[in-house]
Amino acid sequence: MDSRFVTDVKQKWLSNIGIIFSSLIVPTDFHYTTILLWH
Repeated sequence: MDSRFVTDVKQKWLSNIGIIFSSLIVPTDFHYTTILLWH
């Protein structure tokens, strides 16, 4: 396994989890700001 690939997958997972959690916890307009900051 290429370690760079593994790191990339982990980062994608972490950002997806972050987006899911923020959508559950924070208000919608703040949630969109969070998505813009993540990307």
